[in-house]
Amino acid sequence: MNLGGDISPSITKIILKEVGWHSQLNRTMSKNILNKKHAMVMGVVVNNSNLNGDRDNNGAPRVDAVTGLGEATDVCIKRFIRLFVETFGPDVKLYIKNDRPLNDKIAEAASEASGMTLDGLAEAIKKDRDAFLPTLQWLLERYWDLRAFGGVFAKLNRPIHGPVQFAISQSVLPVELKTISLSSQGITTRAQYDAGDKIMLGEKTVVRHGLYIVRGEISAVRAEKTGFTEEDKDLLLKAMIHGFDMAKSASRSDIRVCALYDFEYSDRLGLEVPTATLWDAVQVTPVPEVLNGTRPATCFGDYTVKLDEAVIPNSVTVHKLV
Repeated sequence: MNLGGDISPSITKIILKEVGWHSQLNRTMSKNILNKKHAMVMGVVVNNSNLNGDRDNNGAPRVDAVTGLGEATDVCIKRFIRLFVETFGPDVKLYIKNDRPLNDKIAEAASEASGMTLDGLAEAIKKDRDAFLPTLQWLLERYWDLRAFGGVFAKLNRPIHGPVQFAISQSVLPVELKTISLSSQGITTRAQYDAGDKIMLGEKTVVRHGLYIVRGEISAVRAEKTGFTEEDKDLLLKAMIHGFDMAKSASRSDIRVCALYDFEYSDRLGLEVPTATLWDAVQVTPVPEVLNGTRPATCFGDYTVKLDEAVIPNSVTVHKLV
């Protein structure tokens, strides 16, 4: 195991291979394409907040029905990352953003890259799968989140798998939900006001406390296909650290990143150790008083975090970012 710092990007020219379609996507980049696999483990403390609401349960925090562990989907984690990238990314554009329909963005790309309408491109792809490549190249160069997470172009029936993927996150211990009643002096309608209703009542459900473990990886092989760069990776890691701060709200008032490990492999394939082994190398255990039920966990200090160095090969560099 090596302990290292940041890697400085260099200028390089690359040729991308879109393996899924057995075609070549030629691009000249002014940045260094990521050439090493990465695995990440992040600890997120949630206090009296709702990390990920369940739309099927009136927006209450997600909880595994069998284990009682709190959960957060990969979509949730990516949304927090996008919030940071949108705000602080230098000249960064996002594909998944509620600014206009996705088909409009694809149509713009088809027009700019191929001189086709969206319908015309769809017909061309039926005859030649590679007809999409100029449009795909334009989209990948323009949108950071497509390079990172990939996407599905439903109109064209063409997906692209991104290098950055997250597993479903779970809390270390079962979580306790609490419902808080709310009141407000703001009256919505004239009829309510005239009727003398001076207070509108509501409620919100939050997690009292939970330490969630977020696990992810970056595939250098897929990075070659989408053009995901070292700079893109650096922005991703910054977003993982600060993204929750960009989403402060009444129901997300106290969500904080308390640990972040970035495991950097020695090459693009990362065959020296499975990703899951590195994930498991970060061992999080509640302190004895919490384990024996003397008191509940209430903060990050109620856990011990240990790195099992024995399972980490010397070829893997560990960056402890938080």
